[in-house]
Amino acid sequence: MNPKFVLPMDDLPTLKRLEDVILTKRETLFQKPKKGEGIVFIVSGGLDSTTALARVLEEFDAEIYPLYIQRGARAEDNELSSLHHYLDIFSKKHANLHELEILTAEVPPAKYKQYIPEKQLSTIGHTLRNSMLQSYAVQYAVSVGYRDNIRIRTVFTSLVPDDDFPHCRLIALRAETILTCIDGDDWSWQVTSPLLEEGLWGWVDKTMSIKYAAENNIDLSHTYTCTDSPTIACGVCPACVERIKAFEDSGYPDPIEYKKS
Repeated sequence: MNPKFVLPMDDLPTLKRLEDVILTKRETLFQKPKKGEGIVFIVSGGLDSTTALARVLEEFDAEIYPLYIQRGARAEDNELSSLHHYLDIFSKKHANLHELEILTAEVPPAKYKQYIPEKQLSTIGHTLRNSMLQSYAVQYAVSVGYRDNIRIRTVFTSLVPDDDFPHCRLIALRAETILTCIDGDDWSWQVTSPLLEEGLWGWVDKTMSIKYAAENNIDLSHTYTCTDSPTIACGVCPACVERIKAFEDSGYPDPIEYKKS
């Protein structure tokens, strides 16, 4: 774990206790799925999920089931456009990439969002948002596992160490893993991000992902990161600001346009 990415909310003593619980039930915190097994990958069309998916397809033999949750976001049309663009490219190269599954579910429900104050939205975000998305992904994994007669015990997100909401941190993923294992009475489940797993690539931030994309000829011009604008990226929302900074730090030009900078 790179110390420069560690935040107070990571609560390392509690994280260790959670990981110790997992390790008492199985040998490793993360086990790379084998050929013939499956992974449900929550995708969004953004920079992080696009590069992570590309790398997983290159390095994993497992069957990859991408899942997009149509959750009522302002940028859904652009996210789906990006997703279809990259999945079309990746599927021509990787036979283990399955058809995109789209689930429509308000996360969080719109009727509850209106009362959340800006202070919470800017520091904590919507309570249990990621847990809801990951739970849907686990349910899809169980369902498609029976449908296709394939073992699926892994759910991937594309959370990165740059993400500074509590529900985006490794401690939240470990807690979600434990909940899934208990609920399914199966301690082989793992809900995680390949960009946060020390047993895989270590902690991979946005700048590292951009460099990986450049070194592997992945065109990022169709990725969409903005959360505030349904058309052209605004350039001023937190997601845009993080992306712009990551490109500046990487030394590579950002290939998309912004309304403002």
